[in-house]
Amino acid sequence: MHVQVNPDAGLVTARIIGERRLRKENIPHFIFMRPLQVVLAKHGFFFLHASAVYRGNAGVLIHGPQNSGKSTLALLLAQNGFEYFSDDDCFIQGKGGRPYVFSLPTKIGVSRTLLKKYPAFRHLTVKNYTYGGKQRMPMGAMTVDPDRKKILCKLILFPRYRAHGRLQIKKISQRESFERLIGLNRRNVPSPGFQKEFWTFFHLTKNAVSYELIYHDGHLKALPGIISQYLP
Repeated sequence: MHVQVNPDAGLVTARIIGERRLRKENIPHFIFMRPLQVVLAKHGFFFLHASAVYRGNAGVLIHGPQNSGKSTLALLLAQNGFEYFSDDDCFIQGKGGRPYVFSLPTKIGVSRTLLKKYPAFRHLTVKNYTYGGKQRMPMGAMTVDPDRKKILCKLILFPRYRAHGRLQIKKISQRESFERLIGLNRRNVPSPGFQKEFWTFFHLTKNAVSYELIYHDGHLKALPGIISQYLP
């Protein structure tokens, strides 16, 4: 699918090529999410493929490609002392060198592993609906503070799932964190005003500590307590 967005004219043009190969679940992304990303970028809000939770005034951003464990970690932390904020998609805006994270209300992805650990989630999932290979829960399935419009990120996690091996948490530099965030983000959709986007992501990584987290299913029970220790 090829999408052209003209925010000044309020026009979105989509052309489907080889529609037999296009999964139906991807169509809303192309005809809704991409135009939304372009329009908000013109107003200083930049898209980030990440999940987010918070505790007190400290936000935790969980960033990575599909199936890296973002949703799993967000739900796991939300069941163990953290507050749920957003799943899969966020927007960030920089104000005075302080980048704030805003949630995008979407259905919440639940992996099979997490459904086994928390079977109570199963009756909350939407029947006959999957996206990205996961079952989905409505946003209302989680307790969300309606007054919490934004969070200030203090910890950035880059999860990597491995079927076997030991748990590893490795601190990474601001430069590497920035390159991971801005690199994956711009592969998703180039946004107008790259200079402003650059500095927004720069301050995001400057004001937070970043870690790469390598884990597997056997570590899930211990992860909330371990991650808490790394939250500034």
